[in-house]
Amino acid sequence: MTNIAYYTTVTEYESGWGCRPDGHIVCLSRDNLQNKCREVNSYKGQEFSRTGEIKLCIVTDQMHDKLIKNENGYGWIWTNNSKDWLEQE
Repeated sequence: MTNIAYYTTVTEYESGWGCRPDGHIVCLSRDNLQNKCREVNSYKGQEFSRTGEIKLCIVTDQMHDKLIKNENGYGWIWTNNSKDWLEQE
């Protein structure tokens, strides 16, 4: 079975420190992911994050199960930079 999902990269910007990768946001629904991206991108201040391009992907069975069972209650999961959950872009 193929587990289709959507994801985007997140970059954190911090005044005086520059920028660094801050993980990925993964979601089963493109609409929910777009909503989360809008929320993340709206933050301003000394420290903020920006999302990248939304991409279609195939996730592991474990990540798919997490997305179905939990999705943080908001329709998304913010993961670390390891791509343990990504099968294929």
